[in-house]
Amino acid sequence: GRTSSEMRADADTAPAFESEIHRLDWLIGQVEERVTNRDVAPPAAEFLEVFVVTSLWLNSALAQAKAILLLITQDLSEAVGPLQRALWERWIEWRYFLKQGDRALNAAKVNLNAMLEALGVVEEQPGKVEPSMLAQLQRAVQEFEAQHPRASAEVRAQRKKYMYHWSGMRRSKM
Repeated sequence: GRTSSEMRADADTAPAFESEIHRLDWLIGQVEERVTNRDVAPPAAEFLEVFVVTSLWLNSALAQAKAILLLITQDLSEAVGPLQRALWERWIEWRYFLKQGDRALNAAKVNLNAMLEALGVVEEQPGKVEPSMLAQLQRAVQEFEAQHPRASAEVRAQRKKYMYHWSGMRRSKM
């Protein structure tokens, strides 16, 4: 059979697939080709954080899809469930991120939440991280919060209510 790199859609015809595995391989190749395209114009400054968050999520989804493909081709399909669930949750978050509220604010909340999670892990393990690194993380959070006061206020208020997702919601509500 043909490899995924040989299975590219022509302008007039769609590619023929031998199986759903080949379709998934082709799709991953198409996404990866676009993700690694170096001819993408840089985003405007006000959209940089949105670009970073969505790019990271896309790369994460791509890695999960590749892992799913690998598991399926190695006849380990029973192990695919958690990865499928993670992809489904990423899709829900992505749609919510892009369709609800201010994208720049959402991006700042995603970034701040990630920073606070990392800082929390480091603070919970005293002595495992150099004090200078802990201080650097704390400074980075303070600086980010100073640059994004609205996101900071929202995330801090959410966390006081034990809502640790960047959106302030449970995934089931998204």
